[in-house]
Amino acid sequence: MGARVVQLVRDSLVPVLTGMEGVAEILAFGQDLSPVDAHCSLMSLPRAFRTELGTILSGIPYARAPDDRSLAWGRRLGSADGRRRVALAWSGSRAAWNRAIGLEALAPLLARDDCVFHVAQTEVRDRERAAMPAFPDLIDHNAELVDFADTAALLGHMDLVLTVDTVLAHLVGAMGRPVWTVLAYGADYRWRTEGEATPLYPSMRLFRQPAFDGGARWWPPLGARWTRTAHEFLCRSADPVGAPIVLGCRLARSDGHAAARGGRGWIDRFRALFPRASSLPDG
Repeated sequence: MGARVVQLVRDSLVPVLTGMEGVAEILAFGQDLSPVDAHCSLMSLPRAFRTELGTILSGIPYARAPDDRSLAWGRRLGSADGRRRVALAWSGSRAAWNRAIGLEALAPLLARDDCVFHVAQTEVRDRERAAMPAFPDLIDHNAELVDFADTAALLGHMDLVLTVDTVLAHLVGAMGRPVWTVLAYGADYRWRTEGEATPLYPSMRLFRQPAFDGGARWWPPLGARWTRTAHEFLCRSADPVGAPIVLGCRLARSDGHAAARGGRGWIDRFRALFPRASSLPDG
């Protein structure tokens, strides 16, 4: 287009977005900005470009951890001793009432002895923090996650990320890492209204609340399905330990057709990874 593109973001995002293809400079809000010929809000770009489902260009990955942070977190985490590394974010901010599954829903998954679980959320409720010692393979990194560069570095060492709908889901999706995201009914429009895949992040699988009920009843069964599916997936994985789990999903188009994302589609990819599996996990 012949334009020099400058992007303004929250200061905590500058380290993970610096170097994004097509963007000449990443600045934090409040920094001095030279005069520009045109400007557009990031969330208005799809309207400006008349983006449709079939024309979304994900360009994954476009977020990454700085090399020095990634190396530092690699040393901090040390060896996984032949076990999978799974990052967890079971709740968002305290103000997000419909984005909290609860630590208790993860108990069956946390009982596994072939995985090490890492807390990737930055807010943990007091009641849940008090319950965490009951899970010896659950490691809390809350105090060590200073900014998004630290979070990205931690996630870059994970085999799988399980998260509710928070900024963390977008970060790990933009990094192209395997991530399973739980969505409340009536979630943000970017997630669309159906399907278990999103064209924004090919490595992401979505778990949706089937109907609105005020949030009181649907979390336990959906949380159980989320963790049960992860449990079965990890049980059947034949990949070498330390190799990232590669996911692909089928994206339901509005015209009734399906387009494969991230390879041959999630079902085919699952069967390729686990040829001995007689059936797919529930959900």
